[in-house]
Amino acid sequence: MNWNDNALDSLDLTDKQREVLEMLREGKSQKGIAEELGKSFGTITDHVKYIRKKANIGSESKAQAKPESASIQDKITDLSRDYQRFLKQRRFTMIVTSAQNDTPVHERFFNNLLCACETMGAKLLAIPFRYKNPTSTFVERPHDYWDEKVRPYLCEDDFEVNANLMILGRLKTQPTAVRPLSGLETASGDSSAIIGHAKIQLRSIATQNNRLPKTMVTTGACTIENYTDSKAGYKGEARHTLGAALIEVDGDKFFLRQLVADARGDFIDLDTEYCMGVAYQAPRPSLLATGDLHGVQHDPAAVNATFFAHNSMAKFFRPKAITIDDSLDFQSASHHNRRDPVVMHRLSSKGLDSVERELKATYELIDRIAEETAAEVVIKRSNHDEHFDRWVKETDPRKDVINGLLWCEAFPVMVDGRDPYEYFASKWMRNYDSVRFLKRDESYTVDGVSHDGHGDMGANGSRGGLIQFTRLGSPAQWGHSHSPGIEDDQYQHGTLSLLRLGYNKGPSSWQHCNTIQYANGKRSHLFIIDGRWRF
Repeated sequence: MNWNDNALDSLDLTDKQREVLEMLREGKSQKGIAEELGKSFGTITDHVKYIRKKANIGSESKAQAKPESASIQDKITDLSRDYQRFLKQRRFTMIVTSAQNDTPVHERFFNNLLCACETMGAKLLAIPFRYKNPTSTFVERPHDYWDEKVRPYLCEDDFEVNANLMILGRLKTQPTAVRPLSGLETASGDSSAIIGHAKIQLRSIATQNNRLPKTMVTTGACTIENYTDSKAGYKGEARHTLGAALIEVDGDKFFLRQLVADARGDFIDLDTEYCMGVAYQAPRPSLLATGDLHGVQHDPAAVNATFFAHNSMAKFFRPKAITIDDSLDFQSASHHNRRDPVVMHRLSSKGLDSVERELKATYELIDRIAEETAAEVVIKRSNHDEHFDRWVKETDPRKDVINGLLWCEAFPVMVDGRDPYEYFASKWMRNYDSVRFLKRDESYTVDGVSHDGHGDMGANGSRGGLIQFTRLGSPAQWGHSHSPGIEDDQYQHGTLSLLRLGYNKGPSSWQHCNTIQYANGKRSHLFIIDGRWRF
């Protein structure tokens, strides 16, 4: 609807309602207005409903929406032929969002999506979904309609994008669903899938035989919030996201990113910001959260794509900060390996059982990252780093001759309450002064997003997990699982290690994946496949 209609100025509104109206004219969402004014979603929704009622907008929009005799086939434009021609190309880009029935699009966000498609040469697709809201102020008629702006892009067909990715347009999930992907792990067979939904969720599903892990993701919506005044509606509105899934397809491969808009409907993708339907150069990103490194067990192609290649993420984005989880693997004397004499024999025969040698190789890698990226490098305290601590506590140096002298130096460091991993870094790293080593529970927050937790530890010392972290009530970034995920405002990146480390036998959901945090505070996963992260 057009909030800039001059007729609205003559309405008899309270000062608060007038303030809400002015913020709507600025393109802000109801959720964004509630956050800015410090009010509940319900209060702002009530103000908006009152404004609409006074303006008689509901009946006018319904009268213009669609003829009474329209059938459901008329409402959903059939794009099958158009998309089949498009999908025959080897390389192409698609932007997939979703749209709710009987609900206006967010005009500024939708215009930005169209601008992005024009800029990238991408195809826009909107998956329609239905939600019965008896308290809606937008419609009272018995049949469905969709905003005329989005109708040319609606498609409710299932189809294959390539051999590894499907779009499930026929699958409809209630927009109030807290976990919309729950129970859908097998809906697309062994292919990844994009599902239309008003919130963004992402899960990595294990696959067999070294096949590319399956990624299930929902899109976010291009329509505004329109929920019942109930508990389910309140929760749905709180997680309603103006967003879309962007996929770059190259043969059988695809590269997925999230487009997440701010309260105004503007968003950033890579180095471009889309604002009020115009593409601009985006500001420098705040942070690149990289997958678990695992030192000497890193995957060279994934690490090059992240840090060192001429078109690497670090050199493309030039982020202000880079975080690293599990920088140390500690395969040389890990308690897991020490229990297995066969593994220790193999390490010894290759000269890989020296703790000092592994530490120096890991520090050399971190030094190179610091030198080539010119970003603040932050080492997050992680469980593999703490394998070093455990070795110091449990080892009898008389029985570990090759590492005995290093143990003798590390033990008093721990007795003094210092971190032996950081202690040796201060001795052997060239760029130690420009690298920050976080301690457990030390705070590190960037633009309201917490980046200090690794993800292995949950509340009160329990085992960590994304679902548990959603109860924290504040945005955060995690590692540890090696399996990318999104649950509410909790994001989890993948790994930069080898995808097979010996202990992850059987089906695997591990993926090479980092997370970029843009200057507007919004985040997107960046997947690495065969050493590449985009076209």
